[in-house]
Amino acid sequence: VPLTASTKSRTGSQFSVPPVGASPLTPVTSTVAAPTSTS
Repeated sequence: VPLTASTKSRTGSQFSVPPVGASPLTPVTSTVAAPTSTS
């Protein structure tokens, strides 16, 4: 379950993050914010 949730959250965050912030910092922040937001 944790693996699926992580992948789903990461995809959703990545879509909402790219247009908001920078490109190189977007993927990194997305991965870190995804698990934190889910928890």
